[in-house]
Amino acid sequence: MIIEERGGREGIELSYAIITSIYAFLLAGFDTHPGINRPPQLPLVRIINPRNAEEITSTTLRINFEVQFRRWDSQDYIPNQPRDIHQNLSDWRFLIKYQPEGDSNWYFIQDLDRGFPTKLGQRPENEEYYIQTTNYVRDISRIPNGMYWIVLEAHHRQRINHFSYHMIYVKIEK
Repeated sequence: MIIEERGGREGIELSYAIITSIYAFLLAGFDTHPGINRPPQLPLVRIINPRNAEEITSTTLRINFEVQFRRWDSQDYIPNQPRDIHQNLSDWRFLIKYQPEGDSNWYFIQDLDRGFPTKLGQRPENEEYYIQTTNYVRDISRIPNGMYWIVLEAHHRQRINHFSYHMIYVKIEK
């Protein structure tokens, strides 16, 4: 964050106000400060397998991912955050989407025939698109060879604006 220097005491007070406001927001999501409308911390989701820019030569796509309750930069939400901090993972649902290179639409990984276009961050009307495991396996023999974006999205069940994602680019050459 860059704060334009205003000179003197005003600049210091403005900087302090902004920093303490952000810190208070992050602290409000911490388990030791329970509240009725406590903002849930966004999980950091990462696709572990396949790796970015990997060439996939199999007709089976294996997507493995991890979920950690850390900030976008892999750091703790607040200083001295306990190692055992966690939120209820059942509050989160996961989607895997793909986009062929040159196509403006995204598709759910279950729709290899590209039957239902979607957008990044868009929730499906059909609950069957949510995946239930961090180790997802899919037959990709029907999709053409080429370059693809793959995105993993984590959506909070009750809070529509709470979601995070991780995106990779792969080459499929079966």
